[in-house]
Amino acid sequence: MLNSPDYLLFAQHGWADTSVTMRTLANRLRLENTVVITPNLGFYRTWWRMRPLIAQVSAIAQYYLNHFPHTPIRIIGHSMGGLIWLEILKNHPEWWQRVESLVLIACPIKGAELARIIDPLGLGIGVAKALAKNRQSLAENIAKIIPTLSISSNYFLRTDGTISVNSTQFNYAQCICIPGVSHADLRISPKVIYSIRDFWGIKQKIS
Repeated sequence: MLNSPDYLLFAQHGWADTSVTMRTLANRLRLENTVVITPNLGFYRTWWRMRPLIAQVSAIAQYYLNHFPHTPIRIIGHSMGGLIWLEILKNHPEWWQRVESLVLIACPIKGAELARIIDPLGLGIGVAKALAKNRQSLAENIAKIIPTLSISSNYFLRTDGTISVNSTQFNYAQCICIPGVSHADLRISPKVIYSIRDFWGIKQKIS
């Protein structure tokens, strides 16, 4: 672990996933002097309740923030991983001043339509109720303070095959739509990697 890193990068996977691909994304960003943290929540645990996942990531983040008390933070969340971080930031407004940037990839800020189909009455079927929740107001309050990039894709009928473009867009964030990339492929798409580096002010071309 670096003794004096320039950044802490938290890269969080989402529903029905593990940390492997987020680690790949972080590696392809080709960052220097950065501590990369990619909590693995467990493929099956992501199907049930979001609250324990929020608590797990929050505890991991607290450990690293305590260990590196003066190091700025970058956050990347894919899909539910972005929602987890929105909830963490809601619970810890004292962290906001340390967050240099927040990148949300295919994150259903206004609620996932698929989750509403699975749980139309909001009965709490698995994680569906949490995924269907509209967090636009929360995201906009955060984006007023923390520079925020929201990435979506028009892969099929203004969706990435899972999350609609509209559900990812909100005020105060820089919202971009990348054509022709599926929900899963957005995690490691070269276009996404280029967009993140550009958002961070890194202009080098991604090979």
